[in-house]
Amino acid sequence: MAREKTRFWFVFFVVAWVLPTIVAWSVTPSLELHFSLLVWQQAMFILGGLWGRQPLNLHFPRFATVLRGLVYGVGLFVFNTFVGALNFRFVTRLIGLEVAQNLILQERAGVHAFLQSGNPLLVAGVIVLLIVGAPLGEELFFRQLLLTSWRESLGTKWAIFLSALLFALLHFYLVQFIPVLLAGIILGLMFVRTENIAIPIIAHAFVNTVVLLLELRIL
Repeated sequence: MAREKTRFWFVFFVVAWVLPTIVAWSVTPSLELHFSLLVWQQAMFILGGLWGRQPLNLHFPRFATVLRGLVYGVGLFVFNTFVGALNFRFVTRLIGLEVAQNLILQERAGVHAFLQSGNPLLVAGVIVLLIVGAPLGEELFFRQLLLTSWRESLGTKWAIFLSALLFALLHFYLVQFIPVLLAGIILGLMFVRTENIAIPIIAHAFVNTVVLLLELRIL
């Protein structure tokens, strides 16, 4: 019964998530429409994570839990920075510095467009989405739903890897694919080790917050 429920939510997610993506690729959406599609997609993550799998491995985040998640978040950010630098160096050797820089700019273009839109509602909305919506939705779906379900049938190692692989693929990154894949694996390990989805949610939120602050040139 649990597997059938998980399978239903996975299929539902694929349809509900892919359709807005097709819309975004088939037309040139306004920033408002693009933001609405992003909100819809994160809502699908949250919906699937919350109702697709029971029991929910989420405990009320006490101070110790929050602190632990933040410590893991610091470690994840340092790791991502190191791996990202190595990855960028490797990619530049393959395709050249200018091409690699242009690809990264394209991968970050969406966030930059929102932050530079001059629309305070869009700026505030994308900040909330990055700091709250994305960590909550993605961790509930990829770790809570998929990793937990695949762990039963495929084993822990494959479940961590496959959920991280799908996590990386759906970011549609090229240059940053490997760092995102490794981050997904680490987030999966956090969840398996603690059996509390709040830990990777907090760590994910911390990393997104620091990256956002760097984008805003506050740090």
